[in-house]
Amino acid sequence: MKVGIAPQEFIEIATHCIPFCGFPRALNAVQVAKQLFAEQNIDVTIEDELLNHVDERRERGLAKLQEIDGAHGEAVADSLAGIAPLLAEQIIEFPFGEIYSRSALSPGQRQLVTLGALTAQGRCEPQLHVQ
Repeated sequence: MKVGIAPQEFIEIATHCIPFCGFPRALNAVQVAKQLFAEQNIDVTIEDELLNHVDERRERGLAKLQEIDGAHGEAVADSLAGIAPLLAEQIIEFPFGEIYSRSALSPGQRQLVTLGALTAQGRCEPQLHVQ
């Protein structure tokens, strides 16, 4: 926060990392952030802008997938359709329809967070090539 990241942005960064790092790591990051905010007497109120638009998740996800990954994203989803159709739908709806569609971070900030998360984990070269 000393470099100008707002508390809401920190929580959004942790949320953005869920598809790359998993829920446990993101939850751990949020827990640490909550402790830090409490120690600093920082009141943080996060409002989920998409909460009332769950029914639009698939359409939003398809549009965001096309915007970010173009034909490559569609190919990944299509490749799963025959063996794990539910996984293909979940990829469209959660990372793209929920995470990437949020407005708290710019597309450039999201790109940097994604690159940082994948690089820090190691062994993510295939995902880094998509970026």
